[in-house]
Amino acid sequence: MNCRKTTLIAGGTAALACALAGSAQAQTTPNCSDATMFPNPIYLSGSSAFEPTAQVMGAKLAGLTGDARATLIYKSTSSCDGPNSIRDNTTLTGTADYFIVDPADATKTKKLTCSLDAAITKSDVGIADIFYENCSGGGLTSTLSDTQGPIQAMIFIVPEANTTSTNLTAEEGQDIWGCGMAGSVAPFTSDGDIQQRNSGSGTQGVVAKAINVPPGSFKGKANAGGSDMVTSITTATNLDKAIGFLAADSYDTKRALLNPLAFRAFGQTKAFFADSGADTFDKKNVRDGHYVVWGPEHFFAKIDATTKAFTNANAAKFIGWVNGTTTTAAFNYVRVEAEAGVVPLCAMKVKRTSDGGFLQPYTPPAACGCYFESVATKTALPPGCTTCASDAICGAKHCLNGFCE
Repeated sequence: MNCRKTTLIAGGTAALACALAGSAQAQTTPNCSDATMFPNPIYLSGSSAFEPTAQVMGAKLAGLTGDARATLIYKSTSSCDGPNSIRDNTTLTGTADYFIVDPADATKTKKLTCSLDAAITKSDVGIADIFYENCSGGGLTSTLSDTQGPIQAMIFIVPEANTTSTNLTAEEGQDIWGCGMAGSVAPFTSDGDIQQRNSGSGTQGVVAKAINVPPGSFKGKANAGGSDMVTSITTATNLDKAIGFLAADSYDTKRALLNPLAFRAFGQTKAFFADSGADTFDKKNVRDGHYVVWGPEHFFAKIDATTKAFTNANAAKFIGWVNGTTTTAAFNYVRVEAEAGVVPLCAMKVKRTSDGGFLQPYTPPAACGCYFESVATKTALPPGCTTCASDAICGAKHCLNGFCE
């Protein structure tokens, strides 16, 4: 790589909660296999980037009663561990996370920890932010399926205290993470303050495609997960020199601590935020293809080689909930994903078939763009949208979730 000197451009359920709280106070870690505490468990493993979305889902599922109640137990590692755990039938060890409504604030959720039973615990679903070939180097086996789910954008970030850095070009990103301080991209000239994830991270894999630097060749301080990235960015020795990247669902919960950078991709003439602006939540530029640093979440599960049907009922259930093909009384999948910071496929206007690949026009079978935007932005009537009670006023469109879509 030719590392050149350049400068960053500027511009434009009460009882359960009490029991759990008491457990936490006693500093004990419950066993994830405790069926009384964790009924109908579904084990997820892989990408740390999707965990904030799973946390919203899991807290709502835990609030149901009877047989409908379910527990999401999440072993957060890295993207490539997701499909590999399913392919290799890996036993999960150590601890994992589970989710509840925050006892102190019913509008929030809380992540807690349980201990995995190493003798029996396997993943039901493996989760990755990247396509399988970028983990395995080959194609899917006949008994492994990859179901695409909501879109996850990756956001370039600086500390909130840095108000002068607003934009980033692909060329600058290439120099920062490809060369480190030798890239001389002002003000990001300190290897200790330049932040990366790690070579197995799906977040890093998506960013790598956008700036054309191999994931294993990134410069800067490595971080095991998104939360570690946030800590590293916000406690950097030189806040004005700190820069990193974070999945959008994580970033959206940390906006008070971080500022996003608009990104100008190779071949573009203008930089775009993932949203229509730095302070909005509509993911408009992701949905229409102007912001390109994104990919679908991937949900890996075992299938029958002949029928292609899921062989794991929990996997079928969870993947159905994520994409709305299976309903649950806990949530509307579009609403929960909008609230969590990812984009359901029904709200997209473009698609891609490989990480960093060309964008293609996309028309979802049942669109939800207006409904998604109304939830994400807390706006009753987003621009260009029409509310409805039936198809009668929608012309060629259909009345879905209260909007002509």
